[in-house]
Amino acid sequence: MTTDEIGLMVLGGSFAVAGLILLARSGRGAVETSIELPGIGMLSGPTAVTIGLVLLFLGYHTAAYGGPDGLLSFRVPPRFGWLVYLGGVLAVIGALIADRIDRRP
Repeated sequence: MTTDEIGLMVLGGSFAVAGLILLARSGRGAVETSIELPGIGMLSGPTAVTIGLVLLFLGYHTAAYGGPDGLLSFRVPPRFGWLVYLGGVLAVIGALIADRIDRRP
């Protein structure tokens, strides 16, 4: 394995671990459960679950795309990899916007 492959596998693993931690703190998606993320602020349970799942999904695909061929072969074809990341970013933005709209007085 090259250093690039190792770096992308570590980055993907870090995303996945962060997603699992966020899922564990999310209170099973209960709306009344709020958690605070540094730099983002307070999040409702459903928003935390959405972000946690996106981090887990993107972490897996980062490791799958960056790792050696055949190690994690269950993935979206590389020519459509940009759609995976774009969808993840849009899901997080949509969840944050919905959370802010719900918190308005």
